[in-house]
Amino acid sequence: MHEWGSHVLFIGSKPDLIRHWIDEMLRTSSFSISINGDTHGFFKGARGLRQGDPISPYLCTIVMEGFSMILKQCIVEAESFTYHPHCQDLSITHLCFADDLFVFTGGDLESVEVLKRALDLFRIRSGLEPNLAKSDVFFCNVLPENRDVILQTLPLHAGTFPIRYLGVPLSPTCLRVGDFNPLMDRVKQRIHNWKSKFLSFGGRKQFDYSMQLYWMSVFVLPSSVIHDLEKLFRDFLWAQGEQSRGKCKVAWETVCKPINCGGLGFKRLALWNRTLLTKHIWDILTHRKTLWVDWIWNHRIMHGSFWSIVPRQNWSWSFRKLLGIRSSMRKFFVYKVGDGTSINAWEDIWFSNGPLSSLISFRRFHASGFSLDSVVVDVISHCDGAWPQIWMESNTDAFSDPMPVLDVNSRDSLSWRGPDLIGTSFTVQQAWRSLDGPHIIIPWTKYVWFKGNIPKHSFCLWSACYIRLPTQDRILTWKEEPPDFVCSLCGVEQDSHDHLFFRCPYAIDVWRKVKNEVGLHGFHESWSLILQDLVSGQGPGSLIQKLALAASVYFIWMERNNKLFKGIKRPSVQVFKEIRKVILD
Repeated sequence: MHEWGSHVLFIGSKPDLIRHWIDEMLRTSSFSISINGDTHGFFKGARGLRQGDPISPYLCTIVMEGFSMILKQCIVEAESFTYHPHCQDLSITHLCFADDLFVFTGGDLESVEVLKRALDLFRIRSGLEPNLAKSDVFFCNVLPENRDVILQTLPLHAGTFPIRYLGVPLSPTCLRVGDFNPLMDRVKQRIHNWKSKFLSFGGRKQFDYSMQLYWMSVFVLPSSVIHDLEKLFRDFLWAQGEQSRGKCKVAWETVCKPINCGGLGFKRLALWNRTLLTKHIWDILTHRKTLWVDWIWNHRIMHGSFWSIVPRQNWSWSFRKLLGIRSSMRKFFVYKVGDGTSINAWEDIWFSNGPLSSLISFRRFHASGFSLDSVVVDVISHCDGAWPQIWMESNTDAFSDPMPVLDVNSRDSLSWRGPDLIGTSFTVQQAWRSLDGPHIIIPWTKYVWFKGNIPKHSFCLWSACYIRLPTQDRILTWKEEPPDFVCSLCGVEQDSHDHLFFRCPYAIDVWRKVKNEVGLHGFHESWSLILQDLVSGQGPGSLIQKLALAASVYFIWMERNNKLFKGIKRPSVQVFKEIRKVILD
């Protein structure tokens, strides 16, 4: 194996120094054993590298290069080899990632025998062979008698779809809701992990909600799956995963706004799903150098336009779903005219008012001497840089701007155009800002979420700014309580946001001490007036003062709950000392 690997390194034209390093690593690998936490000795490895060695993935790639060369040579030498449908023009015979291998052939015995010969040669030269227990063969439109012969030649199992690859299901047909159960199970497992049970509200805000990110960048998730995922996240945020009604303090639409707009920075999953998939549209339109993009252009778009191709039922479900979001994404993809040779004049957006297909009828376009295959250079050259009169007669306003000018020394370029972005390269975050739309900046957020904030304090203050803490006056609107339902700290009247912050005698004693400590002289003692100052941008100035406001709200709220539910009440001076310790340490 080592000698064969060195041979592959040599014929692969790797730099001498790199070949020497890899060769040395293979020859001198050694191992130690950890017993009861103590490392004992070293012994020379007989073969291979240790598990998790950083060079292992690269070495696997080098070895599979050897298989690629063997398979290519076997195909060249074979009298008859049939490529898998739609694979011959790109010479696609196999795909590999790490130690996973997909091989594609026609469904005839001769092609399968070529594959078997390549696998046998690879086994003889490298010592590696497929794990038959974990290998499957998949058939499509192959006669039953041919299947039996092929299965005798390749002693593999006949597989069925869907299968899981790189963590997601692969299927030639539409995925069912049940196929997304692994994603749901993973999210539930993460949420119900024992560590997550002890997170505060602030900790739950910072929880990693990106577990579904990879799935959403591959598939259009069914609406029921998105609904269930968002419900899991809501339940976790407000009730630590308990499925109960009435726990949500703030509407999910508000939670999903940007932080500086009054939300918590969560994302609506349906829109986030479309945003992630937009990256594939960008890759297609920019002809990114990947096998998938090349295949899409060769077998789906061909000489047409991505915006106008009509999906067929025999196309993959995921690609048809991608085509389904084109109409909502089209306005964001705008070309800057260079030499005009790569922009479709009819379908692409190459001037400010949109594609020609949305401005004039095809009859007028065709009457001017153009076809669906015409590119921008054809239009500009033929019209001498001026819009045809027949177009302007049908839509004068659309053609009020001058026609773009060709620049034969530069190539056409695609850019992303958002509400406040013109001529930028595509990024997922820019796409999200464009699709999510504008939000109103809320001034008080800078006093809640600031650099150096204490998350659980800020979360409590954020809830108080929305008047969403479950105070007694709010509880009485949906639940009957005894008439003596009064503030647990002073016993004088029902508690409310205005009463607790800071009209309650207990709370006002704490608040005055805190104000004197951090220099908030003249700051109000009424929550409604404090909110007015925060909204007008006249809140605390220094970091210590911001921390003091958030900590005061948090500790007074916690003291209220401890007295109400546990019967524990500390002197106000003790609460003040704890606040001072937290903000000054």
